Amino acid sequence: MKSYNSQSVPSGLQVKVSKHGSPRIAQLLKNTVFGTEGKLQYRQREIAERMRTQANLQFIEILKAQRVLGTVGMARRPVYHGDDYMNTLYVRYLSIARQFKRKTANENRKRVRSTAKKGMLRELIGNEITHHFEAPFHEKDMKGAFYAYVESANSNSRNLCSSMGFRPTRKVETLLFSRFNPKQNKNILNAGLNAQDEIKKQLKEFYKDYSFYFEDRIFNTGFYLIYQKQGEIIGGIRAVPVHWQLVDYPGFEGWLMRDFLPYLPFTNRLFEPNSFKFLAFDYAWHKKEKEHLIPELMSHCCSLFGINVGMIWGDTHSELITNLKASAQLGFLHSVVGSVYADLMLRPINMDLTEPSDSGDSGDSGDSGDSGDSGDSGDSGDSGDSGDSGDSGDSGDSGDSGEEADQDESKDQESKQISKLEESEESEVETTIPVNEELEHWKKIMARPVFVSALDMT
Repeated sequence: MKSYNSQSVPSGLQVKVSKHGSPRIAQLLKNTVFGTEGKLQYRQREIAERMRTQANLQFIEILKAQRVLGTVGMARRPVYHGDDYMNTLYVRYLSIARQFKRKTANENRKRVRSTAKKGMLRELIGNEITHHFEAPFHEKDMKGAFYAYVESANSNSRNLCSSMGFRPTRKVETLLFSRFNPKQNKNILNAGLNAQDEIKKQLKEFYKDYSFYFEDRIFNTGFYLIYQKQGEIIGGIRAVPVHWQLVDYPGFEGWLMRDFLPYLPFTNRLFEPNSFKFLAFDYAWHKKEKEHLIPELMSHCCSLFGINVGMIWGDTHSELITNLKASAQLGFLHSVVGSVYADLMLRPINMDLTEPSDSGDSGDSGDSGDSGDSGDSGDSGDSGDSGDSGDSGDSGDSGDSGEEADQDESKDQESKQISKLEESEESEVETTIPVNEELEHWKKIMARPVFVSALDMT
């Protein structure tokens, strides 16, 4: 564990950085209420175990007299956008101790003081994120990005991310899967060691057009199952059991899930009062035209674990999510609750992603040269064809030859004007605003659907 005091740390506070966290952090996160105010809010029951499952996870810890006041986790990981490779830092587990949150609505002075302290801690955490995690990228002249997922309805978290330089770039959708009587399939098996290389190969092929794809302990966390037919693996999925303690879920949906459905036959298989157990699915793939395998794999997993509900996440424009929604195989719970959305929030590191400005106003003035198109009004010089009125003086064919000469001269002038116009257009192209290649490359990456890991969302 590294401990230091930077100039930005107020007196009396201490900043520590540790791998995989500390018992103090685990206790703070165990008591932390996650989710969006006014919607589903919960505590994670296996938070310490979940922290251990993610590779290269470090925590910033803000302490005062050995009491943890706030923390944030950061997972270092390489990600792939097709053949492109990038080092990234995934941000999660941002938490501020309860004593720095509002206690009662009537204690205005305490509320203002508490809110100010909370804002100060968040600002301090943001500064230390830059100080400790971003600085090495600049020192090594390395490009990368911070990223996080924030519920679209959670305005507080979105505003916090925005204040730290994060911007929404992709939309992620959460789909609920449920079965009253999940079925097992004889073709679905646990993935053995001899199947792992083939699975990784198929996953890379399936997600080759996605962004932010990574492989993090696929076979070491949860259970990976494959669909095998006639000796060929044609699909697969990972399932991770998750247990949340429900803290608040207002509204009609909350009433259904907490106070009504747990007490009815059949639906009580999906819910327990104040408790929510489900399987988190990810790393799903299938061979071409075999998308129907994914619901079958999910149903088999539910039956195997005795858990009737699952969740899967994906980009709203991904083939995986589109096919699952079109399948009409998600079950009762999805029809009641629908989808929940989150934003992929990104903060590039050591990259110039500014749009090129039209600083070359001279190029615009060159457009005024287009007003030389008014030189087309020089075609009014063709009104010199009014010299054709000299036809009235035509006494013979000689007058016609003069007319032909005038027409030839007019055409020659028009040809010269067209040439000048083309030269002007070529010149205009040459003075076009220069392209920011780094920005254009980034835009291509962001046009890809994003890969989402279940461990990042639970």
